[in-house]
Amino acid sequence: MSFSERGHLVSRIVAVCAVVLAITACTPQAQEETPRPSITATSGPQLPGEEPGVVGATKLPSDIPNSPAVRSAAKITSCAASDGGWTAAGTVTNPTEDDASYVVTVFFTNSAATVVGSGQATVEVDGGATTDWSVTSDFVAPNETLCALRGVG
Repeated sequence: MSFSERGHLVSRIVAVCAVVLAITACTPQAQEETPRPSITATSGPQLPGEEPGVVGATKLPSDIPNSPAVRSAAKITSCAASDGGWTAAGTVTNPTEDDASYVVTVFFTNSAATVVGSGQATVEVDGGATTDWSVTSDFVAPNETLCALRGVG
């Protein structure tokens, strides 16, 4: 084989390799995709063992007034599903003779005590009187939703 023939052969091999590389580079490759939960700024990751959309809360109240005397005079009387979420309701008794304003804070949790929602309500209570309160939070409810009286003060 002459030098000239070898040059043409090498040129053809290079041309064939270039075409193969171009086709391979342009062909979409199948990639294995790992499913991931949808996470937004206001919701946490999907909770294991729960229906899709049940996520842990990522924003909780940082200022939670709590007076042991007032909290012991407060109670939850109902904890039930509401339109788009859950509602806790109850009563608080003002243990003093003076009118008072209380902030009631409720955490909504799943059966493993993971917080999925929260809310606060301000309640005006006359001295020595008992007043109803309710707190509602919008979230996708877990299989078992519980209401926890986090603080009253």
